[in-house]
Amino acid sequence: MSGVGRTRFSHTGERLTRLAFDFGDRVYNYKGVRSFKEKFRPEWRSCYLAYPAFTPLPALLIDTAALIAGCYRRIFFKSG
Repeated sequence: MSGVGRTRFSHTGERLTRLAFDFGDRVYNYKGVRSFKEKFRPEWRSCYLAYPAFTPLPALLIDTAALIAGCYRRIFFKSG
């Protein structure tokens, strides 16, 4: 979240995400998590997700989880 919404081309959702990162430390320690992860010298890179407009967020999250897991069954069960 640390790099989101920093350009003039950022849309409203990205700018709100940036505000959550910059001022949301009362709710969640975003900057602390980033500092902790820096100890492991990760290679930070941008990733993008393209999806049709007006896709319901729950469906998008389930599809993304299935893509990462390898199939829908593996979201909830170890083998599938």
